[in-house]
Amino acid sequence: MSDEFSNFTTISCQKFKCSARGLLLPFGIEACMSIRVRAVLYFIFLLYLFLGIAIIADIFMSSIETITSRRRKIRYPDPGEKDKYLTVEVRIWNDTVANLTLMALGSSSPEILLSIIEIIGNRFEAGELGPGTTPPDHDETGSPRSFRKDELLQFLRDLGQTTNLSLEDKAQLFAAKLSESMHRSRMQYRIQGARMLTGGKSLFLNLPDKLQEIYERAVKPQPFDGCFSADHPFGGRKATLSKIEINDDPRMAVLEFASSSYAVLEREQRVTIEVVRYGLTNSVIHFRLDTIDGTATAGEDYVKLSEEFKMERGQQEKRITIHVIDDNQWEPDETFFVKLSLPEGEESRAKLGSKTIALVTIINDDEPGFIGFEESITLVKESVGKVEIKLLRVNGADGRVSVHYRTKDIDAVATRDYEPAQSEIIFEHGEISKIIAIPIMNDLEAEKDESFAVELYDPTGGAQLGKHTKTVVTIINDDDYKTMANRMASLVQVDMDKLSVTKTSWGQQFRDALNVNGGDLETAKMGHYIGHALAFFWKVLFAFVPPTAIAGGWLTFFVSLLFIALLTAVVGDVAAIFGCLVELKDSITAISFVALGTSLPDTFASMIAAKNSKTADDAIGNVTGSNSVNVFLGLGLPWLIAATYWESKNLPFTVKAGDLSFSVLVFSVCCVLSMSVLILRRYLGVFGKAELGGPAIPKYLCSIFFILLWIGYLTLSGLQAYGHIKWQS
Repeated sequence: MSDEFSNFTTISCQKFKCSARGLLLPFGIEACMSIRVRAVLYFIFLLYLFLGIAIIADIFMSSIETITSRRRKIRYPDPGEKDKYLTVEVRIWNDTVANLTLMALGSSSPEILLSIIEIIGNRFEAGELGPGTTPPDHDETGSPRSFRKDELLQFLRDLGQTTNLSLEDKAQLFAAKLSESMHRSRMQYRIQGARMLTGGKSLFLNLPDKLQEIYERAVKPQPFDGCFSADHPFGGRKATLSKIEINDDPRMAVLEFASSSYAVLEREQRVTIEVVRYGLTNSVIHFRLDTIDGTATAGEDYVKLSEEFKMERGQQEKRITIHVIDDNQWEPDETFFVKLSLPEGEESRAKLGSKTIALVTIINDDEPGFIGFEESITLVKESVGKVEIKLLRVNGADGRVSVHYRTKDIDAVATRDYEPAQSEIIFEHGEISKIIAIPIMNDLEAEKDESFAVELYDPTGGAQLGKHTKTVVTIINDDDYKTMANRMASLVQVDMDKLSVTKTSWGQQFRDALNVNGGDLETAKMGHYIGHALAFFWKVLFAFVPPTAIAGGWLTFFVSLLFIALLTAVVGDVAAIFGCLVELKDSITAISFVALGTSLPDTFASMIAAKNSKTADDAIGNVTGSNSVNVFLGLGLPWLIAATYWESKNLPFTVKAGDLSFSVLVFSVCCVLSMSVLILRRYLGVFGKAELGGPAIPKYLCSIFFILLWIGYLTLSGLQAYGHIKWQS
């Protein structure tokens, strides 16, 4: 019976279509299937293999990230003291070397191995499938950073003491702030791209919806626009989280001013008002701004504004500039108001928040001004080290002026509770704020709160003393405060450790593999569940790969590389047979299906980098690294192997130019066109003078243009491959 089955398989394999195209495939049972069914099955299988490659490449790149982020301690002579040495911790791998070697190899390994396996399978003759995937992709280190305790304490002060957030919530907000400021390598963006496809554990700290809104409104740093907002001394008191109101109805868009008060020096000649949107963001919303005179008069002190504006789909903030008239004459500080309203017909899609009127103060800067403390009362923790008291110069900033200050005991005792001070503060021309720093002594003993005063006297240069000429500093005992800070520091460290690519054990790997979004169900979206379901088999299979914590990541490196080699061997077979079944040439299959599949994680990585990086560089930053490795190793290494083989037989290794030269030429033209568009975007105002983002219509037109370039590249390469375009290489 077994002989009969063997004969049937042998005969079938000889007769059915494309039976001799692969190293490992096809199976004899395919003989009884129609060509269409086989083509569909091979296409689905090809996509599923790409998903597996993305996951194992994620593990492979995690091992590289672990290897290249290793550090060692070195000793060097202390320049200040003889016969004494200092110790410093440095990275073993130079960043540039790591980017151009292991990191570039990590993102290009599937393409390189596909070329090597194909050339060996072709009996050391050059093929078209592997080289077709090596032209550059269409897109483009760090570990979770440590933090200083003073950063955490300052963050707690900024949050305010009246907020009802739990300690865990505060820790998550601080960890999110650290995560955003953390430098990320191109490798990490590609790992995140693969995990985004497969519903895996994120390398970015995802906050629950409520905390995310608080973070966007009160924690996330906003770009400085040349004017003063509410958290500036001239723009009002610093906002605390206790004043944040959360929109409970996500189905409505909520519009309001980012700050209820703004201030601008008269010489700046402009003030920027920011309108923000919360809740529903996937619709176009219109709103109206009107200026209202206060003590400032439209036409004399500022340019009147009465205009309708638009927020595009997905846009969450809009900045509007109001021009201020600088008359170079002294006058008292003047104010006007800006009113936010909704045009008729917008009430069904949006509503106004609590900040619908903004107060704008025009600060006259043609006089020496008045000098005073920002606050009449200052609270400080005993362990803070020093208290910083802010002096403000208002109603003018002309000329060089000074003021004297001195400390005075109340119930705190100088030299025991604080360092006494008596000195002079100088304001140069145009300066409007100064800091007085007074050291606070921590005796580490429980005691009641104590106070001392700081007072101003004897202003010079024409300046006068302002409203607050004395501030009372109260020193608060903070043993409980320090305990809370220590607990929060531990929670923050736990949150930051979750962002590490290093896996410490097989148990951790299986937990991440078996759970959606690495077990973080609170922030998981529907896409995470779908990706997890599709990739579940691959996740569990590759959880058997040794963790990166073993042998410094090298064991993970070699085992995952072996898995990638096996999968790319199967991909080569499946792609070749699929192309044969649908009658596509290998060169066209390579530049379309195979190249697209292997580049998908890179595409997502570029999108993530564009959204999270301060510049657009990381979105296309792999051009010199990953793509160079793609081209030089993806072609050079298999050709070197083949040339060595034929040299051993005293025969030349011949590579036919085929269609690849035409394909590379078309790609180069498309590359020049795309780079030209990026240059135009940088310098033309219609694009927002930026490579990424900008106004909606030009942004979408550029996206369509780039997609058409890719379609045109495939079309021209296909026409040439099938002889419709004559090309002599």
